[in-house]
Amino acid sequence: MPNVSITHEEVDAAISAMNTSRTEVIQPAVEAAKTAIDESLGRDLILPQTESAINDQYLILHGNLIDLCNAIESFANQFRDIKEGMISFDEQYAEAIRNPK
Repeated sequence: MPNVSITHEEVDAAISAMNTSRTEVIQPAVEAAKTAIDESLGRDLILPQTESAINDQYLILHGNLIDLCNAIESFANQFRDIKEGMISFDEQYAEAIRNPK
């Protein structure tokens, strides 16, 4: 079994990186792309059926990208929960050693 060493700071850094990538890169890009598609359909593309088909497919893609953002947030929260569980376990174990029953 491998020896694993993870510090709380490393977990916090991973959580921060996930949340920063989500809020500062992915979500803004998703919304910018949606705005660009919304603005160009009906103005630049004058093929009603094609426009509708593109819009339908883009709405599916946009929904998937929103799901991705939510999954990143959920994964970051799982990291936070694991870290907090590790801290709690450490505190409980130390207390049991200090005050055995």
